[in-house]
Amino acid sequence: MRYIRTIFFIGAILSLVGCSNRVGVVSTNASSFLTGAQVTNLTQKAQFGDRDAAFKLYLFYNEIKLDRDTSLKWLTKAAECGDAGAQYEIGLAYDGEFYPDLIDMAKAKYWFRRAADNGNIDAKSKLAELQMENANGK
Repeated sequence: MRYIRTIFFIGAILSLVGCSNRVGVVSTNASSFLTGAQVTNLTQKAQFGDRDAAFKLYLFYNEIKLDRDTSLKWLTKAAECGDAGAQYEIGLAYDGEFYPDLIDMAKAKYWFRRAADNGNIDAKSKLAELQMENANGK
């Protein structure tokens, strides 16, 4: 699963490079992936419901800054704003996929259901998997 997240992260970075209205790689120094001004700009947008900005902040704090609490804050914001990918990711977080100390299956199922309702195929598969586990008494 870590491999899939890494591929997803690399894809997200590549989709940002070269877009004039998007945040791109500033330098090869990981600590300056986003400038302070870019973080401020994204934060303002995310606070007003921009799910793309919230998801970019999630990626930045999760993969670059390694700040779990802040990354989860922005992932939750992106999910609440309707980002199906973020809804699936937060479902995985509560499922214990990334953080065993966060396991809350009610929240995981809630977010998987929202992601599935928004067309996320992985979330649909995960819900089916959870239903089979429940049927088998796991």
